[in-house]
Amino acid sequence: MCPKPFDLLQGIGNNDQKVLVLAATNTPYALDQVIRRRFDKRIYIPLSDLKALQHMFKVHLGNTPNNLMENDYESLARRMEGFYGSDIFVCVSFVVNVFAS
Repeated sequence: MCPKPFDLLQGIGNNDQKVLVLAATNTPYALDQVIRRRFDKRIYIPLSDLKALQHMFKVHLGNTPNNLMENDYESLARRMEGFYGSDIFVCVSFVVNVFAS
């Protein structure tokens, strides 16, 4: 018989030698209410803003030769609004690999 998640949390916080990290990506509301109540600190990390998305494109392109202008980065960032940095990495990697072949 498998222990229930709530049973696994018993005793957490009574010992300074262990750290428990509970993470959820974009669906923290999908966690059981009982489990969420056990943790008194929650950190909300919003999606990246447009400037951050622009910067991610530049970072992931790195030294790859391209003809992109600043307004191109702005346009790309607007199209990627609501996506994650890992999504930008996948897109940039795909395009770079296509043109490298």
